[in-house]
Amino acid sequence: MDYKLWTTNYELSAMSHELIRVFAFSREAGGAEAIVPVIEVGIKNGMDFLVCGKDYSLGVYDRYHLKAFELMDADERCLNKLFDSFWDGKRPDVFLSSAASLPELDMTEKLLWRRAEQSATPSLAVLDQWQNYALRFSGAGAMESLRYLPTLCCVMDQRAFIEMAEEGFPEDRMVITGQPAFDKLIEFAKGFNNDRKEEVLTKIGIDNGRPVVMFVAEAFHRHFGDALGYDEKTILKVIVDTLIKHPSRPNLIIKKHPQNNDNDFNGTGLETARDKISLSIIGSHIPSPTLLMLSDLVIGMSSILLVESIILNRLTVSLQVGANPIAADQCYPVKIGAIPFINNYNEAVKTITNLLDNQTTRKQWIERQKKISHNLGSAERVYNELIKLAHSSG
Repeated sequence: MDYKLWTTNYELSAMSHELIRVFAFSREAGGAEAIVPVIEVGIKNGMDFLVCGKDYSLGVYDRYHLKAFELMDADERCLNKLFDSFWDGKRPDVFLSSAASLPELDMTEKLLWRRAEQSATPSLAVLDQWQNYALRFSGAGAMESLRYLPTLCCVMDQRAFIEMAEEGFPEDRMVITGQPAFDKLIEFAKGFNNDRKEEVLTKIGIDNGRPVVMFVAEAFHRHFGDALGYDEKTILKVIVDTLIKHPSRPNLIIKKHPQNNDNDFNGTGLETARDKISLSIIGSHIPSPTLLMLSDLVIGMSSILLVESIILNRLTVSLQVGANPIAADQCYPVKIGAIPFINNYNEAVKTITNLLDNQTTRKQWIERQKKISHNLGSAERVYNELIKLAHSSG
């Protein structure tokens, strides 16, 4: 297969160009995390950004102090009104967006790619995750598979390129750049010291010196019902059952997905567990990287936060207890062998217990996780592709 690889230096950043106007959009929190580093590089290099979002992305923009407008509709009239007020009637040279929304949840990204194509304006989408590739570029109807395509899609690595192509995405519309959000993750970790850790733990109410276990929740039950064979409730119950019997009485942090509410965790044993372990349910008011850095053990299902946890050198476990056969493909670190596929209750309990108790097991686990790494410079590589696209339209 002929791969279109990223530019490995920044010579394009110095390319002489007039002020490039970029319309940027994301709806999902993870999608916003992926494009914010690109926006920051672009602003630093003189690009003129009109940043828009809706729902979960707005909190991410706010955290990075980016001025953003709420975009409720992607129709032509609404967009033209925005462009008229922001750029005095001029149109963007290029569209930048995430590629994170599933069609049954939101179609704005897809409609923006189509609007861009209709106006002969190039569009660039940044992929943030190794799953549901075709769905991210499809409509909700059975005949709408891969009907909404950006001019170019920046993907994380060679595996994503291959899997996207296997699902029918055109190879000439992909380029490997890495995941820009991981750049900021590594930058963040360098500045996170013990004083900061103790400050946040105290804020949460954890000051007992016991191990911190974090469960990365997702809204699986809402979106998939029983199709996967497990969901956030069944996996949390396995974790609670294990922790309340552990002699160290670990602290449990439940990191809510933006689409979770507290009722999603009813019936998992939390009601009685509070008498035996410290328990905190945390939403978006504490950023995910901060929570990861607090944690001695991170447990999830298939969230991108498991990849981030591994990059931050946290002990990371994917539990898919009761999974149907298709579920093994849901978690990227499992797919590449960085962590094991655990779909058995007893194996899940044994794994959690050993990682809490056994230093040798912990060292071996961390060594295996090194199959996942990240090369810095992803945001700059995506930025370079933006420049190329903007000049191609001019």
